[in-house]
Amino acid sequence: MAGFTLLELLIVVIIVSLLAAVALPLFTKMTSRARSAEASTAVGAILTAEALYYQEHNVFTGSGGYPWAGLPVDVSTTHFTYALSTNGSTSATVTGTGQGAGYSGIVVTGTIWNDSSKALAVTIGGGPPVGPALNPPPSSPPPSSPPPARRVRGPWDRLS
Repeated sequence: MAGFTLLELLIVVIIVSLLAAVALPLFTKMTSRARSAEASTAVGAILTAEALYYQEHNVFTGSGGYPWAGLPVDVSTTHFTYALSTNGSTSATVTGTGQGAGYSGIVVTGTIWNDSSKALAVTIGGGPPVGPALNPPPSSPPPSSPPPARRVRGPWDRLS
């Protein structure tokens, strides 16, 4: 008789179920991060245009309506809506919010300060931001220098 026993089939089903239980949440998270790339690109473009506008006018564009209408940037993406809020000549914040199936719950927020430093955060489903910031905000301390290298002693030190 050739074939598999019921116990062997049950073990295979259990192993496949465990692998699927681990892989499915990771796949969902990676899919959401990939979908956020559309908004990250648009938010980055708006922040760059805001930096250029600030260099010429010494103030960020106004809020309300489509404040970036005079800026050389196209924000006509299909799955996200964008909002801009400014703090006069201090900072501008752009928020891209996902719309529709598979995109709701994705929020991309970018901020630019008057010294041209930027920060970008992607939030998926109300969780903590994922991904690194473009540049740290100006209020964060400068990176410290690495500690001095320590000399490693080995058996060769006894030779002298």
